[in-house]
Amino acid sequence: MYSGVHSLNLKIKKRSWVYLGYIVLLYVLGFAIWPHLNAEEFQTYHYVLNINVAKLIFSILVSLAIWNVINKRYGNLETFSDQVIMVLILFYFLPGIVVSGLVNYEWSYILEYIMYLIALLIFNSVIIMPKKKIRFFSKQSTNFIRNAILIVALLYPFVLIRVFGKSLTIDELVSTFNDPYGVRNASKEMTVSWIIIAIEYWASYFGFVMITYYIRRKKYWLATLFVICELFYFILQGNRIFPFFIIIAVVLGIFNLNREVTKYVFLGIAGVQVLEYLILGNNSLGFFTNVFRRFSIVPNMISTSYFDYFQNLPKDWLRGTFTNLFGLFGLASPYGYDINYLIGQKYYGFRMYANNGMFGGAFFEFGSLGILIDTAMFVVVLRIFEKTLKRTDNNIKFMFAVIFGTLAINTPVIWSGCFKLSYLLMVLLTFLLF
Repeated sequence: MYSGVHSLNLKIKKRSWVYLGYIVLLYVLGFAIWPHLNAEEFQTYHYVLNINVAKLIFSILVSLAIWNVINKRYGNLETFSDQVIMVLILFYFLPGIVVSGLVNYEWSYILEYIMYLIALLIFNSVIIMPKKKIRFFSKQSTNFIRNAILIVALLYPFVLIRVFGKSLTIDELVSTFNDPYGVRNASKEMTVSWIIIAIEYWASYFGFVMITYYIRRKKYWLATLFVICELFYFILQGNRIFPFFIIIAVVLGIFNLNREVTKYVFLGIAGVQVLEYLILGNNSLGFFTNVFRRFSIVPNMISTSYFDYFQNLPKDWLRGTFTNLFGLFGLASPYGYDINYLIGQKYYGFRMYANNGMFGGAFFEFGSLGILIDTAMFVVVLRIFEKTLKRTDNNIKFMFAVIFGTLAINTPVIWSGCFKLSYLLMVLLTFLLF
C-alpha cells in the first residue's frame, strides 16, 4: 500500500506543471486578451469570442490529454523528430485546440483536427529510423564543400543588394519593423528568377542555425556576421519571425538545451503576452504577441477557412506542387498559385496571401485522407533529417527544429518540398555537412 502511494507521488512530482501553466495561460489569453485586441493585424481574422460550453469542456479535456502526452513522451527533447513535434504541439496544436473551445468551430473540423494530431503522434511512435547511412559527400570533400557553402551564405547578401537595390541601414530596418506587410507585398510583386529566391530562403534559414553553431564554438565574429545577414534578409522579406529566430538562435548558442529551459521559454512566451497587453493596451500588438499571433493563432483560423472551402470541392493532390510532372499527363491543378489569395479574398475580404500548412494544407491537398497521408510522410521526412543530424549538437538540432516546425505551420505539405528542387532540399543537403 505504501509503495503504491509512494509510486503515485513520484509520478506526480515528475509531471511538468509548468506546461500546465502554459495551457492555463493560453486559455487566459484566448478568453480575456485576444478578443479585446483592436489592432488591425488581429481584427482581420475575425477572432470573436463565441463559447459553446460542450466544445469548451471538450477543448479543456483534450488539452489535459496533450499535457499528459508531453509528460510521458516529449519532455526530454532527445531526438530531432521529438523536438519538431514538441514545437508543433506547443506552438500550433495546443493554441488551436484552445481557440476551438472559445470561438465555436464546427464539430467536424475539431474532430478531424484532433485526429490529425493523433495520427502524427502515432506515426512518430511507429515509423522507424532508416538503417542505411545517409551520405552524399566523401569525407575528403566535406570540408571543402562546407567552406564553400559558408562563403556563399555570407556573400549572397551582396548579390541581393544588386538584385533588389536595398541595403542594410538603420532607416531600412526601422521602416521594415514599422511596415513589414508593405515590404512583404512589394517583394512578392517583383519579378525575380525562382533560383535567386530559393537561394535567398536557403541562406536565411541556414544562417539562423549557423548563429547557434558558431556561438557554441566561440567563433563570435562569424556568428555576428550571420546576425547581420539575417537582419538584411528581414529587410528584404519583411518576415517578423526573423528577429524572433535571431533571439532563439543566440539563446541556444549560449545556454545548453534541456527540458527545464524549454518549458520555461514557452511559459515565458505566453506570459510576456499578458505583460505586453497590460503595458500597450488593446490598440497595439507587442513583439511576442505578434509573433505568436502569426504562427499560432492565424494559421489555425485560416485552417478552418481551407476546411470549409474544400469540403465539397476537388482536392489538389499535389498537382500545384509538382506542376510540370502532372502537366505531362494533362492533370494541371484547378487552383494554382492563386488559391492562397482566393481564400484571403473570400474569407477575409481583401487580396490577402492566406497560406496554410499542417491540417489546413493537408485537407487542401488530400481531404480527410490527409490525416493519414500527410502525417505519415511528414514523419518519414523527419526521420531522414534525423538521420542526417544524428551526430549534430542538440542545441543546433533544436534551432533547426524550431525553423522546420514553424515553416510546416504555414507551408502546405512541407515534406513535398524535400522531393523537388527547392530551398528545403537545399537545406537538407546542407546539413549533411555539419
